Amino acid sequence: MTRRGIVSRLETVERTRTPDHFSSRCVLRVLRVFAVHVIPSVCLNHPVLWRPVVAYEFGFDVVRVEVEELEVGPDEPREFIIEALAGEVAAHINTDVHGLAQLVEEINREERQPGYRAGQAWEPQLPQMRGFFFHPRIVMSAVQAIAPHENDEEEVDFWEFVFDDDDGSQVVLRLSENATRQLARRVDEMISDVLR
Repeated sequence: MTRRGIVSRLETVERTRTPDHFSSRCVLRVLRVFAVHVIPSVCLNHPVLWRPVVAYEFGFDVVRVEVEELEVGPDEPREFIIEALAGEVAAHINTDVHGLAQLVEEINREERQPGYRAGQAWEPQLPQMRGFFFHPRIVMSAVQAIAPHENDEEEVDFWEFVFDDDDGSQVVLRLSENATRQLARRVDEMISDVLR
């Protein structure tokens, strides 16, 4: 039944029955029609009312990473976005100054670990996703850094950053040693600018 049909039916009910004649069965029928047909239609077509939360995990090798400050109102806290790019795939991670500081602290923590070694030459592999555009966007709630290391089978020469959000999603970014140094320098600049 379309919304026009529902309205027509309600108008017919109003014309043919006085308030004294409304039975609980009639009211329940109208409410059922409204709940089944009208509310889902409005919610599905409204960008704010319909926002399904589906947690996901997505990771890729990063070719370039950028950190920019977002424009906010004069009384609002400063916000930043970390954009990781690799061909047609990009991840957008929103954070505040605390999140940037947490990212730098994670890098420093890994560098202080016994057995830490800088990554050797490593080239990111572009995702093979022709015709598929995926640009995950999360608001960072936590981050974990994993430095280059040796495990039982091979040497891992890239940095891995696991970004979490409050909805349970994760974005995993793999960066070369050079890209990680550039990211750390840019984040340090942003933090210094905020502290001035």
